[in-house]
Amino acid sequence: MANLVEWIQGWIQDTPGESIIGIAIGEDFYSSARKCPEDKLGMVLPPEEALPLLDYEFLPDYNGHGCNPVYVWTQNYILAISEYDGSVGTVIIPRNPTMCKVDYI
Repeated sequence: MANLVEWIQGWIQDTPGESIIGIAIGEDFYSSARKCPEDKLGMVLPPEEALPLLDYEFLPDYNGHGCNPVYVWTQNYILAISEYDGSVGTVIIPRNPTMCKVDYI
């Protein structure tokens, strides 16, 4: 099982100087376990409001998706949820133009 809050907070802890500025939560079309109220979907929320809505377990494996898509903004990066054929992971890209290793998303 996986937990979005643990993924997000783990990345923040491993990236010195970064803190969460805002989080937007999208609708999970595949699961009825979503905790985010419809009036909050797509809004940029402060972390103290958004993180409790993402604190649940889900299966990240193929055909096991069941988490909300999210965008997490920090000072220098955007963290997002990737999904390929039901397998869920994270993607981290620079927030602003910068020299970096460019890879597939």
